[in-house]
Amino acid sequence: MRSGRGFEPTHSTTRARRQVRSSCPSTTTRRLNERRGTTARERGDHYLRNTVLLATVLFLTALAQKFKVMRVRLSLIGVAACLLVVGLYFVFTYPVA
Repeated sequence: MRSGRGFEPTHSTTRARRQVRSSCPSTTTRRLNERRGTTARERGDHYLRNTVLLATVLFLTALAQKFKVMRVRLSLIGVAACLLVVGLYFVFTYPVA
């Protein structure tokens, strides 16, 4: 008897089709997974935005130390303080898990 791909009995392909159908998630499960994925992506984007915001606070604070004019220093520290307040607000309002 020959063996190979073209010589398989037809019942095995029918069984394979049933297995594929049963392993595919339903439409509601797919939508639920897509919603979870979208939520996770958005949460990650928010955390990244907050990280950049807090890094900007550090940058402005370090930059303020380089200027000799007190007004410029205080202005940069004031902007950094405002960004810090916004960043801390986001940190405390994000969901934990």
